[in-house]
Amino acid sequence: MERIAITKSVGSNGVNLAQDVAAITVALVAVGPARGGTRGPAASLTELTQAIQTFQEHERRFQRLKIVDGRVDPNGSTLRCINNCLAGNGPALQPPPGAGGGTLTFLQGRPDLSRTVIDCTAKSPVESSLTSEYLFDWTKVVGQGKIYYFQMTDDAVPKWYGVLVPAGTTSFNRIHLFFHPTPNQAGYNPATYFSLGNWSNILRYLWNPMGAAFCAAATGRVLIMPLMTDSVAMTCGILAGRWEELFSQMLSMVQADEGAALGARVQITSVVVSSFSSGIIFSHHFRQLGGLGSRLSGVIDFDGTYSTNKAYSAAITAPAGRIVRAYQMPVSANMITPLAAQNLFPLPRQRMKPPFDKKTPNEIHGGIPQFMMYIAARRLG
Repeated sequence: MERIAITKSVGSNGVNLAQDVAAITVALVAVGPARGGTRGPAASLTELTQAIQTFQEHERRFQRLKIVDGRVDPNGSTLRCINNCLAGNGPALQPPPGAGGGTLTFLQGRPDLSRTVIDCTAKSPVESSLTSEYLFDWTKVVGQGKIYYFQMTDDAVPKWYGVLVPAGTTSFNRIHLFFHPTPNQAGYNPATYFSLGNWSNILRYLWNPMGAAFCAAATGRVLIMPLMTDSVAMTCGILAGRWEELFSQMLSMVQADEGAALGARVQITSVVVSSFSSGIIFSHHFRQLGGLGSRLSGVIDFDGTYSTNKAYSAAITAPAGRIVRAYQMPVSANMITPLAAQNLFPLPRQRMKPPFDKKTPNEIHGGIPQFMMYIAARRLG
């Protein structure tokens, strides 16, 4: 929508000329409820005044407005904020009515989430060796980055989120969404989910070697990891319908913390979806229900075939050449190169040099997202 202008004040104690009232009414509908606007036109001047106040409250939370008076003036700050939203700026704070889940805030002050800086090495296969030799070699990669934690103000799933920002990130509109394995099988109690309890331990993927490898890959993407529960395995909870709004908001807040102007709302243009083990069930249903369209830039499956949800691993669809699979399957030496050309990486124990050749299938399974993230992320950019 084009920038709007009014000749006289609208709302509480305003002049309220008909053409100006109409302009503000249409503008607040265009802004939409996710950013403090309205779902439909106000039926009266009283309703419009209330809608203006709601929008002003929204903007005040981001410290872009100081006064909530229910009025829009021709050259006032409220009108400037409306036009900023119409231009696509300004992070969403309030969800559409009925969407559930409340709003996002930084999750701070918990000692179990004190790890916020990544600066470590991770082990990764030598890519030329992995793609051409049966016994492949190892190397080390160095990753640096910063972790942010978020929570929803209301009890919804997912309520908790981690965001990993690699060092040197300058753009926040390309994301890598990572789904952890289904937590019930690991003994996490769903009754303690909304108090977080020990669920924060699942966020270790952000600071363990997988997080370091992701940072080292330097793809220009930001990694987002929601804490999922088995109860939303088939729906992805609020994420399927609200991911763009939620991720845009949290990335706008991260971008501001990294030193950028808060007014520039992040517009997500590209999404890589990855998952480990049985987390493929979250990945599958998110891709089915999330309305990603052309913004789906690729899918990574870290050993989903080894899990109880292996059927979803076999059903992955994505743009041609944009699927990476790392999995424990036997393979003959002459198939290594042609499979790698299709982004398929068989990783049976027999391919690994000492001391990794002594690991059990379960140990290899647990290590695949850690030692394969560097190569997988780089392959999809």
